[in-house]
Amino acid sequence: MAGEPRWIGAAESGAKIEHPKPTADACIVLWMNVMQLPMNLAGSHALAFLAIGSAQVVPIIGLGVAGLASHYCLSNAFRAGEASLVVPLDFLRIPLIALVGWWLYGESLDIYVFAGAGLIVSGVLWNLRAETARPMPVRSATREESP
Repeated sequence: MAGEPRWIGAAESGAKIEHPKPTADACIVLWMNVMQLPMNLAGSHALAFLAIGSAQVVPIIGLGVAGLASHYCLSNAFRAGEASLVVPLDFLRIPLIALVGWWLYGESLDIYVFAGAGLIVSGVLWNLRAETARPMPVRSATREESP
């Protein structure tokens, strides 16, 4: 039939069904969430899900999608760059979210916030300076394909 899924026709014909292989990034995101879910549930109220109203469902789904996307982007960043560069840049989110809290929610910023932000930014700059001073390894132009 024209409207049936491909796997039904493949199963009837005896053809082998090819399943998509998960990427390393998808596996990382999966296991990060498998580990974080029990920790988050342990710290929450058992009946918290009953207090969710219909107006809160879409924002909660949006937060879930944004969280999955951020985990995916972070795992891609670790694959694309060295951890000594990715982790310090990831720490910049802490002072940035403090600025977002001040801008959007009117939270107060005290001397400790600025001291922590200064410490993080100076650490990131120190690390970036050390990374640019280090000689880069020479990579060959062609990769050997593994079987």
